[in-house]
Amino acid sequence: MVMSDQIAGEKRGLAAVLAGVEGLRVFDYTPDSVHEFPAAIVRLESRESVETLDGGAIRGSLCVEVLVSGADGRQAEGSLDAFLEPRGPHSIEAVSKADPTWGDAVDDGRLVSVDNIGWRKLGGVNCLGAEFHFWFMKSG
Repeated sequence: MVMSDQIAGEKRGLAAVLAGVEGLRVFDYTPDSVHEFPAAIVRLESRESVETLDGGAIRGSLCVEVLVSGADGRQAEGSLDAFLEPRGPHSIEAVSKADPTWGDAVDDGRLVSVDNIGWRKLGGVNCLGAEFHFWFMKSG
């Protein structure tokens, strides 16, 4: 895999794992607009090269922004809460722990934090969302 494909591969790997969350529409790129909810957008947050005894590796982080429709505030909060839960059929954390290699896209990947939980406007549409931050390591 050439280096330019590696980061895209890590994003695709995490996106494929998250596609296992029931009803979640997952993008491994930032779409111009989102019209179907719930949705998750996987973005690269940071990356760095690391020298190891075996050669090199890449360490980095990805941000997954999960969005639910804000048409009904109570329903939106309930929907987002299901994604924030540590376990359950909609749990982002549970599905990511079930495959920490993201389909062999990384050597190790894990959820490290969730923040920026709240209301936002996306393309004129009110949404409730949260940002899930993942760390990964991949040998080069």
